Amino acid sequence: MRKEKKGIDEQIKPLIDIMNNSGWIKTFSSCEGHHGDEVFDEVYVGFYCKANKIKLLCKILNTIEKKLGKIPTMMKLFLQFSKEWPYGNQVEAPEGYLALELCFWKGDNRQYDNRRLLNVVTGCFRKGVKKKNIN
Repeated sequence: MRKEKKGIDEQIKPLIDIMNNSGWIKTFSSCEGHHGDEVFDEVYVGFYCKANKIKLLCKILNTIEKKLGKIPTMMKLFLQFSKEWPYGNQVEAPEGYLALELCFWKGDNRQYDNRRLLNVVTGCFRKGVKKKNIN
């Protein structure tokens, strides 16, 4: 069951806009991370990605990993398959799309600045989606 749509967090909105305007990504959930909140502490984006654009998505993720440099984080990408997940999943995915969740885990350190992280990720997606003709 899909949860009620709420507003997009201010710091992650530029990334969400870029992803949704790409023509090959449709976001379904996100969080900019909220310092001090154990449940919503980490940055994440749930989205549907056209299956034929996975190679381009991987190139963007590789660029993000390189540019993160000294920001102590672990980038994770999940296939969001379970229909029990209320925000979007493979069962609800449009035909030809994969339901994915990209998240950034701080680990035990929890010291990085979410704004800085989002600036890196947004910049990489901005450059990467311009190459949307790559299969």
